[in-house]
Amino acid sequence: MGGFVLSPPLSPTERWSKFPLDANQIHYLVTNSYIPYSAVKIELEEIKDKNKVDSLIRLITICQILWYLVGAVGRAFQNISITILELSTIGFIFCSVSTYYFWFNQPMDVGKPLVAEANTTIQEILLGAGDLARGPQIETPFDFATGRPDWSFSLGWKYCWLIMDTLRIRVAPRKWPIDKVPDDYFAPQPAGPM
Repeated sequence: MGGFVLSPPLSPTERWSKFPLDANQIHYLVTNSYIPYSAVKIELEEIKDKNKVDSLIRLITICQILWYLVGAVGRAFQNISITILELSTIGFIFCSVSTYYFWFNQPMDVGKPLVAEANTTIQEILLGAGDLARGPQIETPFDFATGRPDWSFSLGWKYCWLIMDTLRIRVAPRKWPIDKVPDDYFAPQPAGPM
């Protein structure tokens, strides 16, 4: 959905202009006062403003789903056979409706990220992090702040890419830093009573 992009002031030796941030990186930068909280605070009206899905399209979709379900249920009550394809479509409808319910207020078609301006250079941020920032930078300069657990497979995968980059073997074009935060990681939830 675009997410947040950090735009740091550039020093003469830095090569990073803008790159995306995940939630843990934003938290690190805000708690250490590298970016103000007001730069990442989003109001509900701003989220609703990014929604580009028309209400008429939503209404038409709901009417089509209801029309199909009423027709299928009516045929079942009249003892008219329903094909496997129609049953599969009904299954897809139930999955789609539940997804549609949970994504109803989700902004759609957001392409422009929110830009957070840092008040210091990346080099100063990395120096302030100390030993935390000494690890390899694979996705962004702030990989140390992501808080992702490194499993053996993910470590192996990262280091294979590092070895291939060091040997200048290009399997696929890679841009560094990344353009988009990967969406295949879900932060572990705190354990405790609900």
